[in-house]
Amino acid sequence: MSWFVVRGTWLVVRGSWFVITDPGAGWIIRDSHATRQTRVPDVDWRATITRMDESISLVALFASSFLAATLLPGGSEAVLFGVLRLDPQQYWPALAVATLGNTLGGMSSYLIGRIVPQRGEIKGLDWIRRYGSPTLVLAWVPIVGDPLCVAAGWLRVNPWLAALFMALGKFARYLVIAAVAA
Repeated sequence: MSWFVVRGTWLVVRGSWFVITDPGAGWIIRDSHATRQTRVPDVDWRATITRMDESISLVALFASSFLAATLLPGGSEAVLFGVLRLDPQQYWPALAVATLGNTLGGMSSYLIGRIVPQRGEIKGLDWIRRYGSPTLVLAWVPIVGDPLCVAAGWLRVNPWLAALFMALGKFARYLVIAAVAA
């Protein structure tokens, strides 16, 4: 069974939240639905296990990186950093998952640009008109990246080239973060 201790008082077991308290004689674990209570021997929980299940951490990383690349606020860098600090063996899979999720999130902004009626001006249009799809290497840059993706869709830039240049820029950024985490 894989689990992860958060702040020493919360426990996640296969997606369920548990509260851990120390009544003195031993630890009592109460589940998130308060349906059962279990007494376990006194154990140093902080030192026992401090890693997430690999598949759960990569799914969380994918979701975080996808949402961070959309118009929603979020930061996948911290999640990548955490995954790599807790499980360094996940270096390349984590980089691949983060890059894929962030690129697909950027492509969702591209798609929004494709379906927006062509009225008025959108931020980032000048850069895309002047330099084309290679500009999307900067799609990872905060504040600037989302308008670039929307503008590329609005201008009907080749989606394959857009995805390629987005992925290159996002991979380079995640590679730097992974190097710091390692």
